[in-house]
Amino acid sequence: MSNSIKKRMVIPSVLSVLALTMAGCGEDDGVYGSGNNNLTVSSFESQSNAITRIDTTYRNGERQVQPINIVGIAQPDVDNLESSIVLANRFEGTIADKDISVDGNIVSRPIYQKNSNNKSMFTIDYKEYDLYGVRADSYSVDKVTGKRAGVLTDLYNYSRISSKVSFPKNAQCFTPMTNSEREFVYFNEKGITGYKNIDSWIEFIENQIGDGYSKKITRTSLGFNKQYPLASVQAYNDDQQIVATYNGVEYKGRVYNAEHVASGVNDSNNDPLSGVVDCTLVNDVAADFLEQEIKRYY
Repeated sequence: MSNSIKKRMVIPSVLSVLALTMAGCGEDDGVYGSGNNNLTVSSFESQSNAITRIDTTYRNGERQVQPINIVGIAQPDVDNLESSIVLANRFEGTIADKDISVDGNIVSRPIYQKNSNNKSMFTIDYKEYDLYGVRADSYSVDKVTGKRAGVLTDLYNYSRISSKVSFPKNAQCFTPMTNSEREFVYFNEKGITGYKNIDSWIEFIENQIGDGYSKKITRTSLGFNKQYPLASVQAYNDDQQIVATYNGVEYKGRVYNAEHVASGVNDSNNDPLSGVVDCTLVNDVAADFLEQEIKRYY
């Protein structure tokens, strides 16, 4: 049981996809890389002085997560549960790893309604973005307004790496495009907090965000009878860009950190001139390169 949250400021549209990427289970059969029915997405996570590479491999009917300590020893909070609870307007159901299907870079899964055979579909298209030549300074943050622009990669996040280092050929990141028949939130036991009501959770999140950002709180209720309170807390910089979004749901006497998925097609930004391209989900070439540089400088 934990009251903690990860205070990593990433692009809000990627938060849900990152969480889904980190959730998984399955036996290791030694098969990696990408194929028509096999897709691996990698990311990096810091805990104190330790850095972990996390490879998530999607296959038909399963999703495997492999944490690899590359600096120090850490135990990242990887969600290894097989299914999650899904709540929406007048809806409760589940989403499970065993129902995953993979076609190239598209990962699909059904959401099944509780006590019913009704289902809706949810897909993530891991669109590719070329990282060749991208450096840490391809991303910038205005020191006065906090406005962000460019291509955000872990070359920037791990600032000890030389600013002259750039990604090699064939290095790519994934900019996810989600497509869902309904808007929903999902969560499981890994997201349980120490709070029993949503108001206490909101107060905790506001304190974690701190005074350096303006905040917006949105409330609603979900479930068949709209009996489960949901709150979303967004943090804004001085330029009114959203820098973080946190969702919490009060479910059967406990509050869970939850992830939100919007309905319809929702594409990630791919234009560094119009905003931030979040490139923290990467292919094996980029991940191998980052691992090498992190080991060198850390």
